[in-house]
Amino acid sequence: MANFCENCGMPLNGNTTCQNCGTKVKGTEAASAAAVQIAPTQIIPESETEKQTEGILFTAEQKLKKLEQEILEDGTQGARIDRNRILSMISYMGILCVVPFFLSSKDEFTMFHAKQGLALFIAGAVLSLAAGILHLRWIISIGRLVLAVLGILNAYQGKKIPLPVIGKYIK
Repeated sequence: MANFCENCGMPLNGNTTCQNCGTKVKGTEAASAAAVQIAPTQIIPESETEKQTEGILFTAEQKLKKLEQEILEDGTQGARIDRNRILSMISYMGILCVVPFFLSSKDEFTMFHAKQGLALFIAGAVLSLAAGILHLRWIISIGRLVLAVLGILNAYQGKKIPLPVIGKYIK
């Protein structure tokens, strides 16, 4: 059985001095099993508890700021407002690609995705008309769907990656 410090109640783990408060143990022999079975409850004053809580919260805020900074250094737009991310994802949903032009025309991230979505919509419409003649419209639809999903994922993740095939032509 572990011995406990008479002063603070912390386990001694066979030491002759308490690691927590520095109190020396009376005698080096182990306490009897009947004398020490449960560590006494340590009462922490409210002011100490508040200080510990404030310290934890302060540390959490520092870690959050550090994480946000790492995200920004990583090349992603992780600190963007959720509204702009949602508008960016809407850009890839057919005719809704025009919505971000009206609601968030000053945000560079949203405009990037709005232009990509508009290009996808126009290219898809033109190719669907042309493919309708050859009865291959379903191939164009699958391609549009794949490119739209890629664009939505990039917008959700806060990345400005051009779409394959058509993205390189958009400035």
